[in-house]
Amino acid sequence: MSPQPAASDLVEVRHLLSHTWGVSGLDHPTRLEDLYDARAAAAHMASHMPWWKPGTASGYHLLTYGHLIGERVHLLTGLPLRDFAQRHIAQPLGADFQIGLRDADAERVADVIAPTLDFDPEALDHDTAAYRTFTGPAFTASVANTAAWRADL
Repeated sequence: MSPQPAASDLVEVRHLLSHTWGVSGLDHPTRLEDLYDARAAAAHMASHMPWWKPGTASGYHLLTYGHLIGERVHLLTGLPLRDFAQRHIAQPLGADFQIGLRDADAERVADVIAPTLDFDPEALDHDTAAYRTFTGPAFTASVANTAAWRADL
């Protein structure tokens, strides 16, 4: 029996850009900390088998989009997304924009205010892409206020 192809072997860049890649989260078990090494996380994401045939349905990439776009930019340019955006977008436009938070800029960032809506992903059908997306890995909006989340990778 031949091995199953990875998601990255079955998809086109347009699938990634349109959220139709077929993998909108990560398989269990995955920890939030696994996302903080962007290159390793992107490789892990690309190894997943699609949850649906790429290009046939949409599923918002809740925590995976930036990693996958960043890895695509790195493969094409040799630059991390942070450096590519700075060099080719922010600097030419004179824009005050960056990806990743430098220590010197910490005072300029507002905290995310978590929604007051009670949402329990455990209430979802565990066999759905929605459940897998919201729990692979599980997180709350307040995680965006942590130093690890905001790190200049």
